Amino acid sequence: MTAQLTGLLIVFAMGIPGWLIFNRLKLPGAPILGSMLVVGIFQVYGIGPTALPDWFKPVLQVVVGLFIGLRVRPDTRQQLRGMVPVALLVSAWWLSSALAAGYLLYAVTDLDIKTALLGSTPGGISEMGLMALSFGADAAVVALLQFFRVTIILVGVPLLGPKLYPLLRRLAGKGARAATSPALAAQSIAAAMPAAAAELELGGNGETASYASPAPARGGKRASNRWSDMLNARFVMLLVRTFAIATAGALLLEGVGFPSGGLVGAMLAVGAARLFGVECVSLPSDVRSVAQVGLGGLIGLSFTAAMLQSFGSMVLPILLLTTVLLFNGFVLSIFVHRLTGWAPATCVLSTCAGGLTNIGAVAEDLGGDPVQVTLLHVVRLISIVTVLPALFGIIFGS
Repeated sequence: MTAQLTGLLIVFAMGIPGWLIFNRLKLPGAPILGSMLVVGIFQVYGIGPTALPDWFKPVLQVVVGLFIGLRVRPDTRQQLRGMVPVALLVSAWWLSSALAAGYLLYAVTDLDIKTALLGSTPGGISEMGLMALSFGADAAVVALLQFFRVTIILVGVPLLGPKLYPLLRRLAGKGARAATSPALAAQSIAAAMPAAAAELELGGNGETASYASPAPARGGKRASNRWSDMLNARFVMLLVRTFAIATAGALLLEGVGFPSGGLVGAMLAVGAARLFGVECVSLPSDVRSVAQVGLGGLIGLSFTAAMLQSFGSMVLPILLLTTVLLFNGFVLSIFVHRLTGWAPATCVLSTCAGGLTNIGAVAEDLGGDPVQVTLLHVVRLISIVTVLPALFGIIFGS
Protein backbone atom coordinates (compact mmCIF):
# COMPACT_ATOMS: atom_id res chain seq x y z
CA MET A 1 0.00 0.00 0.00
CA THR A 2 2.84 2.40 0.85
CA ALA A 3 4.50 1.71 -2.52
CA GLN A 4 1.22 2.39 -4.32
CA LEU A 5 0.64 5.71 -2.56
CA THR A 6 4.25 6.69 -3.21
CA GLY A 7 3.72 5.84 -6.89
CA LEU A 8 0.66 8.06 -6.94
CA LEU A 9 2.61 10.98 -5.50
CA ILE A 10 5.36 10.42 -8.07
CA VAL A 11 2.83 10.52 -10.93
CA PHE A 12 1.50 13.88 -9.77
CA ALA A 13 4.98 15.22 -9.04
CA MET A 14 5.88 14.47 -12.66
CA GLY A 15 2.55 15.36 -14.21
CA ILE A 16 1.85 18.77 -12.66
CA PRO A 17 4.94 20.44 -14.20
CA GLY A 18 3.90 19.03 -17.58
CA TRP A 19 0.42 20.51 -17.12
CA LEU A 20 1.85 23.91 -16.23
CA ILE A 21 4.19 23.91 -19.24
CA PHE A 22 1.42 22.96 -21.69
CA ASN A 23 -0.90 25.49 -20.07
CA ARG A 24 1.76 28.20 -20.47
CA LEU A 25 1.97 27.31 -24.16
CA LYS A 26 -1.87 27.51 -24.37
CA LEU A 27 -2.13 24.01 -25.84
CA PRO A 28 -5.47 22.14 -25.82
CA GLY A 29 -5.82 19.43 -23.19
CA ALA A 30 -2.89 20.82 -21.17
CA PRO A 31 -3.46 18.83 -17.94
CA ILE A 32 -3.82 15.41 -19.52
CA LEU A 33 -1.35 15.79 -22.41
CA GLY A 34 1.36 17.62 -20.45
CA SER A 35 1.22 15.04 -17.68
CA MET A 36 1.12 12.15 -20.17
CA LEU A 37 4.18 13.41 -22.04
CA VAL A 38 6.36 14.00 -18.96
CA VAL A 39 5.40 10.73 -17.24
CA GLY A 40 5.75 8.90 -20.55
CA ILE A 41 9.27 10.17 -21.15
CA PHE A 42 10.35 9.13 -17.66
CA GLN A 43 8.65 5.76 -18.18
CA VAL A 44 10.58 5.15 -21.41
CA TYR A 45 13.83 5.65 -19.49
CA GLY A 46 12.71 3.37 -16.69
CA ILE A 47 12.11 6.13 -14.15
CA GLY A 48 8.73 6.15 -12.53
CA PRO A 49 6.30 4.36 -10.22
CA THR A 50 6.00 0.60 -10.30
CA ALA A 51 2.48 0.45 -8.85
CA LEU A 52 -0.61 2.61 -8.36
CA PRO A 53 -3.64 2.09 -6.09
CA ASP A 54 -6.40 -0.07 -7.56
CA TRP A 55 -8.97 2.62 -6.75
CA PHE A 56 -7.19 5.31 -8.76
CA LYS A 57 -8.75 4.65 -12.18
CA PRO A 58 -12.35 4.23 -10.84
CA VAL A 59 -12.05 7.54 -8.99
CA LEU A 60 -10.85 9.24 -12.18
CA GLN A 61 -13.86 7.81 -14.02
CA VAL A 62 -16.26 9.21 -11.43
CA VAL A 63 -14.67 12.68 -11.46
CA VAL A 64 -14.58 12.95 -15.26
CA GLY A 65 -18.15 11.64 -15.55
CA LEU A 66 -19.29 14.06 -12.83
CA PHE A 67 -17.95 17.06 -14.75
CA ILE A 68 -19.77 16.00 -17.92
CA GLY A 69 -22.98 15.62 -15.92
CA LEU A 70 -22.54 19.13 -14.52
CA ARG A 71 -22.88 20.45 -18.07
CA VAL A 72 -26.59 19.72 -17.83
CA ARG A 73 -28.57 22.63 -16.40
CA PRO A 74 -32.11 22.69 -15.04
CA ASP A 75 -33.22 24.71 -18.09
CA THR A 76 -31.53 22.40 -20.60
CA ARG A 77 -34.77 20.47 -21.07
CA GLN A 78 -36.62 23.61 -22.17
CA GLN A 79 -33.78 24.72 -24.42
CA LEU A 80 -33.58 21.33 -26.11
CA ARG A 81 -37.35 20.96 -26.52
CA GLY A 82 -37.36 22.69 -29.89
CA MET A 83 -34.05 21.12 -30.86
CA VAL A 84 -34.87 17.42 -30.49
CA PRO A 85 -34.70 16.57 -34.23
CA VAL A 86 -31.39 18.43 -34.53
CA ALA A 87 -29.97 16.78 -31.41
CA LEU A 88 -30.93 13.31 -32.66
CA LEU A 89 -29.44 14.05 -36.08
CA VAL A 90 -26.16 15.33 -34.59
CA SER A 91 -25.86 12.34 -32.25
CA ALA A 92 -26.57 9.72 -34.90
CA TRP A 93 -24.37 11.46 -37.48
CA TRP A 94 -21.29 11.69 -35.31
CA LEU A 95 -21.60 8.18 -33.96
CA SER A 96 -21.90 6.65 -37.44
CA SER A 97 -19.32 8.89 -39.10
CA ALA A 98 -16.84 8.37 -36.26
CA LEU A 99 -17.13 4.60 -36.69
CA ALA A 100 -16.60 4.99 -40.44
CA ALA A 101 -13.57 7.24 -39.90
CA GLY A 102 -12.19 4.76 -37.38
CA TYR A 103 -12.41 1.87 -39.81
CA LEU A 104 -10.76 4.05 -42.48
CA LEU A 105 -7.92 4.87 -40.08
CA TYR A 106 -7.60 1.18 -39.23
CA ALA A 107 -7.39 0.29 -42.94
CA VAL A 108 -4.59 2.74 -43.80
CA THR A 109 -2.44 2.44 -40.64
CA ASP A 110 -0.96 -0.24 -38.41
CA LEU A 111 -3.24 0.74 -35.52
CA ASP A 112 -5.43 -1.90 -33.96
CA ILE A 113 -9.16 -1.48 -34.48
CA LYS A 114 -9.96 -0.32 -30.94
CA THR A 115 -7.28 2.38 -30.98
CA ALA A 116 -8.34 3.56 -34.43
CA LEU A 117 -12.02 3.80 -33.46
CA LEU A 118 -11.43 5.60 -30.17
CA GLY A 119 -8.82 7.90 -31.69
CA SER A 120 -11.17 9.00 -34.46
CA THR A 121 -14.25 9.56 -32.27
CA PRO A 122 -14.81 13.23 -31.32
CA GLY A 123 -15.64 12.47 -27.71
CA GLY A 124 -12.97 14.34 -25.73
CA ILE A 125 -9.39 13.63 -24.73
CA SER A 126 -10.20 12.54 -21.17
CA GLU A 127 -13.23 10.45 -22.07
CA MET A 128 -11.62 8.61 -24.97
CA GLY A 129 -8.44 8.13 -22.95
CA LEU A 130 -10.38 6.47 -20.13
CA MET A 131 -12.24 4.26 -22.59
CA ALA A 132 -8.94 3.27 -24.20
CA LEU A 133 -7.66 2.14 -20.80
CA SER A 134 -10.89 0.22 -20.17
CA PHE A 135 -10.96 -1.56 -23.53
CA GLY A 136 -7.25 -2.34 -23.83
CA ALA A 137 -6.54 0.12 -26.66
CA ASP A 138 -3.35 2.17 -26.94
CA ALA A 139 -4.38 5.04 -24.67
CA ALA A 140 -1.36 7.22 -25.52
CA VAL A 141 -2.04 7.09 -29.25
CA VAL A 142 -5.75 7.74 -28.65
CA ALA A 143 -4.95 10.82 -26.55
CA LEU A 144 -2.54 12.17 -29.16
CA LEU A 145 -5.04 11.65 -32.00
CA GLN A 146 -7.63 13.51 -29.95
CA PHE A 147 -5.15 16.31 -29.24
CA PHE A 148 -4.33 16.84 -32.93
CA ARG A 149 -8.03 16.71 -33.85
CA VAL A 150 -8.93 19.43 -31.35
CA THR A 151 -5.92 21.58 -32.25
CA ILE A 152 -6.31 21.43 -36.04
CA ILE A 153 -10.06 22.01 -35.95
CA LEU A 154 -9.69 24.83 -33.42
CA VAL A 155 -7.32 26.57 -35.84
CA GLY A 156 -9.08 25.55 -39.07
CA VAL A 157 -12.71 26.34 -38.28
CA PRO A 158 -12.21 30.05 -37.43
CA LEU A 159 -10.07 30.44 -40.57
CA LEU A 160 -12.24 28.45 -42.98
CA GLY A 161 -15.67 28.94 -41.38
CA PRO A 162 -16.45 32.46 -42.69
CA LYS A 163 -15.48 31.34 -46.20
CA LEU A 164 -17.83 28.37 -45.94
CA TYR A 165 -20.93 30.33 -44.87
CA PRO A 166 -21.88 31.49 -48.43
CA LEU A 167 -21.29 27.96 -49.74
CA LEU A 168 -23.50 26.59 -46.99
CA ARG A 169 -26.33 28.95 -48.00
CA ARG A 170 -26.08 27.87 -51.64
CA LEU A 171 -25.96 24.16 -50.86
CA ALA A 172 -28.84 24.36 -48.38
CA GLY A 173 -30.85 26.30 -50.96
CA LYS A 174 -34.50 27.09 -50.60
CA GLY A 175 -35.15 23.93 -48.64
CA ALA A 176 -33.91 25.57 -45.45
CA ARG A 177 -36.62 26.33 -42.96
CA ALA A 178 -37.31 29.81 -41.72
CA ALA A 179 -35.05 31.12 -39.01
CA THR A 180 -35.68 30.31 -35.39
CA SER A 181 -38.76 31.89 -33.86
CA PRO A 182 -38.29 35.26 -32.11
CA ALA A 183 -39.28 33.74 -28.79
CA LEU A 184 -36.64 31.01 -29.00
CA ALA A 185 -34.07 33.50 -30.26
CA ALA A 186 -34.76 35.78 -27.30
CA GLN A 187 -34.46 32.81 -24.96
CA SER A 188 -31.13 31.86 -26.54
CA ILE A 189 -29.73 35.37 -26.26
CA ALA A 190 -30.79 35.65 -22.62
CA ALA A 191 -29.27 32.27 -21.77
CA ALA A 192 -26.14 32.87 -23.83
CA MET A 193 -24.75 35.55 -21.56
CA PRO A 194 -24.16 33.43 -18.43
CA ALA A 195 -23.17 30.37 -20.47
CA ALA A 196 -20.60 32.28 -22.51
CA ALA A 197 -19.34 34.05 -19.41
CA ALA A 198 -18.84 30.70 -17.68
CA GLU A 199 -16.91 29.38 -20.67
CA LEU A 200 -14.58 32.37 -20.64
CA GLU A 201 -14.20 32.39 -16.86
CA LEU A 202 -13.30 28.70 -16.62
CA GLY A 203 -11.10 28.93 -19.70
CA GLY A 204 -10.23 25.22 -19.79
CA ASN A 205 -7.98 24.06 -22.59
CA GLY A 206 -9.55 20.67 -22.94
CA GLU A 207 -12.85 19.28 -24.07
CA THR A 208 -14.19 18.75 -20.59
CA ALA A 209 -14.41 22.08 -18.81
CA SER A 210 -17.76 22.65 -17.13
CA TYR A 211 -19.74 25.05 -19.29
CA ALA A 212 -22.65 25.93 -17.04
CA SER A 213 -22.50 28.81 -14.64
CA PRO A 214 -23.40 27.77 -11.09
CA ALA A 215 -27.03 27.76 -10.12
CA PRO A 216 -28.09 30.52 -7.72
CA ALA A 217 -27.83 29.47 -4.13
CA ARG A 218 -30.46 30.13 -1.49
CA GLY A 219 -31.10 33.74 -0.84
CA GLY A 220 -30.33 34.63 -4.44
CA LYS A 221 -26.54 34.36 -4.07
CA ARG A 222 -24.64 32.62 -6.79
CA ALA A 223 -22.35 29.72 -5.90
CA SER A 224 -18.67 30.48 -6.26
CA ASN A 225 -15.84 28.74 -8.06
CA ARG A 226 -13.23 30.28 -5.73
CA TRP A 227 -11.60 27.92 -3.27
CA SER A 228 -11.62 30.57 -0.53
CA ASP A 229 -15.42 30.85 -0.69
CA MET A 230 -16.00 27.10 -0.36
CA LEU A 231 -14.88 26.45 3.19
CA ASN A 232 -18.36 26.30 4.67
CA ALA A 233 -20.87 23.67 5.75
CA ARG A 234 -23.20 24.26 2.81
CA PHE A 235 -20.44 23.62 0.27
CA VAL A 236 -19.39 20.43 2.08
CA MET A 237 -23.00 19.21 2.09
CA LEU A 238 -23.37 19.84 -1.65
CA LEU A 239 -19.98 18.25 -2.31
CA VAL A 240 -20.93 15.08 -0.45
CA ARG A 241 -24.32 14.97 -2.20
CA THR A 242 -22.85 15.44 -5.66
CA PHE A 243 -20.16 12.80 -5.24
CA ALA A 244 -22.69 10.43 -3.68
CA ILE A 245 -24.95 10.80 -6.73
CA ALA A 246 -22.01 10.29 -9.11
CA THR A 247 -20.69 7.29 -7.17
CA ALA A 248 -24.13 5.67 -6.97
CA GLY A 249 -24.54 5.96 -10.73
CA ALA A 250 -21.05 4.59 -11.30
CA LEU A 251 -21.59 1.62 -8.98
CA LEU A 252 -24.95 0.86 -10.56
CA LEU A 253 -23.64 0.62 -14.12
CA GLU A 254 -20.45 -1.14 -13.02
CA GLY A 255 -22.62 -3.60 -11.12
CA VAL A 256 -24.64 -4.53 -14.21
CA GLY A 257 -21.47 -4.86 -16.27
CA PHE A 258 -21.95 -1.79 -18.48
CA PRO A 259 -18.72 -0.99 -20.37
CA SER A 260 -16.94 2.03 -18.81
CA GLY A 261 -19.76 1.99 -16.27
CA GLY A 262 -17.97 4.27 -13.82
CA LEU A 263 -17.63 7.08 -16.33
CA VAL A 264 -21.06 6.69 -17.93
CA GLY A 265 -22.90 6.05 -14.67
CA ALA A 266 -21.47 9.12 -12.93
CA MET A 267 -22.26 11.28 -15.96
CA LEU A 268 -25.86 10.09 -16.32
CA ALA A 269 -26.61 10.25 -12.59
CA VAL A 270 -25.34 13.80 -12.12
CA GLY A 271 -26.90 14.93 -15.40
CA ALA A 272 -30.29 13.51 -14.41
CA ALA A 273 -30.05 15.13 -10.98
CA ARG A 274 -29.26 18.50 -12.56
CA LEU A 275 -32.02 18.10 -15.11
CA PHE A 276 -34.62 17.59 -12.37
CA GLY A 277 -33.42 20.57 -10.38
CA VAL A 278 -31.33 18.82 -7.71
CA GLU A 279 -28.71 21.31 -6.61
CA CYS A 280 -25.20 20.00 -7.13
CA VAL A 281 -21.89 21.50 -6.11
CA SER A 282 -20.09 23.86 -8.49
CA LEU A 283 -16.50 22.64 -8.45
CA PRO A 284 -13.49 24.70 -9.46
CA SER A 285 -12.08 23.74 -12.83
CA ASP A 286 -8.82 22.93 -10.99
CA VAL A 287 -10.47 19.75 -9.67
CA ARG A 288 -11.08 18.56 -13.23
CA SER A 289 -7.55 19.56 -14.19
CA VAL A 290 -5.98 17.61 -11.30
CA ALA A 291 -8.02 14.55 -12.28
CA GLN A 292 -6.82 14.95 -15.85
CA VAL A 293 -3.22 15.20 -14.63
CA GLY A 294 -3.74 11.85 -12.93
CA LEU A 295 -5.31 10.37 -16.05
CA GLY A 296 -2.47 11.69 -18.19
CA GLY A 297 0.04 10.11 -15.83
CA LEU A 298 -1.84 6.81 -15.96
CA ILE A 299 -1.71 6.87 -19.76
CA GLY A 300 1.94 7.94 -19.72
CA LEU A 301 2.84 4.77 -17.85
CA SER A 302 2.00 2.82 -21.02
CA PHE A 303 4.70 4.60 -23.06
CA THR A 304 7.44 2.52 -24.67
CA ALA A 305 10.46 3.46 -26.78
CA ALA A 306 8.97 1.67 -29.81
CA MET A 307 5.74 3.65 -29.50
CA LEU A 308 7.60 6.97 -29.48
CA GLN A 309 9.52 5.95 -32.60
CA SER A 310 6.26 5.22 -34.42
CA PHE A 311 4.75 8.70 -33.94
CA GLY A 312 6.46 10.03 -37.08
CA SER A 313 4.43 7.63 -39.20
CA MET A 314 1.20 9.06 -37.77
CA VAL A 315 1.39 12.43 -39.57
CA LEU A 316 -0.48 11.38 -42.71
CA PRO A 317 -3.17 9.41 -40.81
CA ILE A 318 -3.75 12.40 -38.53
CA LEU A 319 -4.18 14.75 -41.51
CA LEU A 320 -6.46 12.23 -43.21
CA LEU A 321 -8.57 11.78 -40.09
CA THR A 322 -8.91 15.52 -39.48
CA THR A 323 -9.86 16.15 -43.12
CA VAL A 324 -12.56 13.48 -42.94
CA LEU A 325 -13.93 14.92 -39.68
CA LEU A 326 -13.93 18.49 -41.05
CA PHE A 327 -15.77 17.36 -44.18
CA ASN A 328 -18.30 15.37 -42.13
CA GLY A 329 -18.96 18.36 -39.92
CA PHE A 330 -19.58 20.64 -42.87
CA VAL A 331 -21.95 18.19 -44.56
CA LEU A 332 -23.83 17.85 -41.27
CA SER A 333 -24.06 21.65 -41.02
CA ILE A 334 -25.92 21.70 -44.37
CA PHE A 335 -28.59 19.35 -43.02
CA VAL A 336 -28.86 21.31 -39.77
CA HIS A 337 -29.29 24.54 -41.73
CA ARG A 338 -32.03 23.01 -43.87
CA LEU A 339 -33.75 21.64 -40.79
CA THR A 340 -33.59 24.73 -38.60
CA GLY A 341 -32.84 27.79 -40.70
CA TRP A 342 -30.22 28.84 -38.14
CA ALA A 343 -27.48 31.23 -39.20
CA PRO A 344 -24.71 29.49 -41.18
CA ALA A 345 -22.16 30.36 -38.49
CA THR A 346 -24.25 28.62 -35.82
CA CYS A 347 -24.68 25.54 -38.01
CA VAL A 348 -20.97 25.23 -38.86
CA LEU A 349 -19.81 25.77 -35.28
CA SER A 350 -22.47 23.44 -33.84
CA THR A 351 -21.43 20.55 -36.03
CA CYS A 352 -17.63 20.78 -36.14
CA ALA A 353 -15.70 18.14 -34.23
CA GLY A 354 -13.75 20.62 -32.13
CA GLY A 355 -13.46 20.97 -28.37
CA LEU A 356 -16.69 21.97 -26.65
CA THR A 357 -15.18 24.67 -24.44
CA ASN A 358 -13.04 26.28 -27.11
CA ILE A 359 -15.69 26.30 -29.83
CA GLY A 360 -18.35 27.50 -27.39
CA ALA A 361 -16.13 30.34 -26.23
CA VAL A 362 -15.49 31.68 -29.76
CA ALA A 363 -18.99 31.05 -31.14
CA GLU A 364 -20.27 34.57 -30.55
CA ASP A 365 -17.13 36.15 -32.01
CA LEU A 366 -17.62 34.13 -35.19
CA GLY A 367 -21.29 35.08 -35.55
CA GLY A 368 -22.88 31.98 -34.00
CA ASP A 369 -25.36 31.52 -31.17
CA PRO A 370 -23.25 30.32 -28.21
CA VAL A 371 -26.16 28.55 -26.50
CA GLN A 372 -27.22 26.52 -29.53
CA VAL A 373 -23.58 25.75 -30.33
CA THR A 374 -22.81 24.66 -26.77
CA LEU A 375 -25.95 22.57 -26.38
CA LEU A 376 -25.32 20.59 -29.55
CA HIS A 377 -21.73 19.92 -28.53
CA VAL A 378 -22.95 18.75 -25.12
CA VAL A 379 -25.42 16.41 -26.88
CA ARG A 380 -22.59 15.09 -29.06
CA LEU A 381 -20.32 14.44 -26.10
CA ILE A 382 -22.95 12.82 -23.87
CA SER A 383 -24.35 10.62 -26.65
CA ILE A 384 -20.88 9.39 -27.65
CA VAL A 385 -19.81 8.68 -24.06
CA THR A 386 -23.08 6.84 -23.40
CA VAL A 387 -23.49 4.84 -26.61
CA LEU A 388 -19.91 4.04 -27.64
CA PRO A 389 -19.05 1.78 -24.66
CA ALA A 390 -22.23 -0.23 -25.26
CA LEU A 391 -21.34 -0.58 -28.95
CA PHE A 392 -17.82 -1.69 -28.04
CA GLY A 393 -19.25 -4.22 -25.63
CA ILE A 394 -21.39 -5.67 -28.42
CA ILE A 395 -18.67 -5.60 -31.08
CA PHE A 396 -15.76 -6.83 -28.98
CA GLY A 397 -17.61 -8.71 -26.28
CA SER A 398 -16.02 -6.73 -23.44
